[in-house]
Amino acid sequence: VTADFATHSVAVVWTVDTGPKATFGPAVFTGQTTVKESYLAGLVPWQRGAPYDARTVERFRKKLTSLELFNAAQVETGPVDPATGQAPILVELTERKHRTVKGGVDYKTDEGPGANLGWENRNLFGGGEKLAVAGSASGIEQFAEAAFEKPDALTPKDLFKAKARVANEDKKAYKGQNATATASLRRQFTESVSGGVGLGYRASRIEEDESRPWESDARYGFVFLPVEIGYDGRDDVLDPQKGLLATASLAPYWGTLSGADNFLRPEFTLAHYLKILDKPGLVLATRAVGGANIGTDSENVTPDLRWYAGGSGSIRGYSYQSVGPMRGKTPVGGASLFTFSTELRWRVTELVGIVPFLDGGTAFGKALPPYDQPIMLGAGLGLRVYTPVGPVRVDVATPLARRQDIDDIAQFYCSIGQSF
Repeated sequence: VTADFATHSVAVVWTVDTGPKATFGPAVFTGQTTVKESYLAGLVPWQRGAPYDARTVERFRKKLTSLELFNAAQVETGPVDPATGQAPILVELTERKHRTVKGGVDYKTDEGPGANLGWENRNLFGGGEKLAVAGSASGIEQFAEAAFEKPDALTPKDLFKAKARVANEDKKAYKGQNATATASLRRQFTESVSGGVGLGYRASRIEEDESRPWESDARYGFVFLPVEIGYDGRDDVLDPQKGLLATASLAPYWGTLSGADNFLRPEFTLAHYLKILDKPGLVLATRAVGGANIGTDSENVTPDLRWYAGGSGSIRGYSYQSVGPMRGKTPVGGASLFTFSTELRWRVTELVGIVPFLDGGTAFGKALPPYDQPIMLGAGLGLRVYTPVGPVRVDVATPLARRQDIDDIAQFYCSIGQSF
């Protein structure tokens, strides 16, 4: 580096030594105690003898970090063997504890207080297998579920998932219980793109159905075959600043009990995050959600599979399930759904943020257009307190098309994590 004070200029000369041309050698793992080396070796994204590429090494390091099995994963390139021209990849690992207990509380004006509790083991048999059990309870729903995941099921890109869930629901549109069991195989095609196919069964007992008040203790059973595709380009799962998340699924449902109609159920979710300013942190977050039950009328579908809008995860400002087809003041569920949300996430300080937002959408009486339900809008303002476990969220919203004797002037929501 040479500085010329007379001309106020600096000249910089770089001398670059590219080093010897090399190919990938063996991956050498150290530091792991309970995670099997055979499982880690199956994750290596290169073939031995292939031309060396530092980007592939960095991709492998990020993959190890994403497993949630290690506190630290250091991946370095060793000296090239002059006889073979191969460079060994040295992987030094520090395992983290594999068991986690989780808990949370929330409060919503339309649902009341709620709590959830969970436990998981992310390395059940030494190969990254995950077993998780969880439960949640609120005034309108109580459920328990167990899930098992087996990576490297057929190939290192395949993940086997099995899940069982039972729930008791006491909602405005219906009251009853249901149980669901699914098994699926999911493949990671690229770093961002994945897809899967599965098989499941759902059984429901509906004690009260507001769309059919003359019926009680109705029972439904369905075999369904979900096919899914997804893209996740977010920079952070818990608090994304930029990127795109897109999912789409299609599942035929076949009734196994008398009176249960067959139908086709497509669903999609699209969320985009755009960082407008770094300081102060300003992010524009948008989301759209849609779905339908195609092939039968909505009243012939079990009420716990109909579509509902309104509430904290849908259209804030309107009470839970209250946007869509109604019988008087009581929601009955729709045949399709479309909702959207827009948030301007302004991080005023490192600790506190303010979020103005606008939500909209509805549940429609028909699966396909033309539709007759109007789009309902809700607006509000949120407070975010950023903590090591994620942002604590407090939102207040009001309906922009308030319906007499149905909608309150405002709804209040408090929970952990961003709304989407």
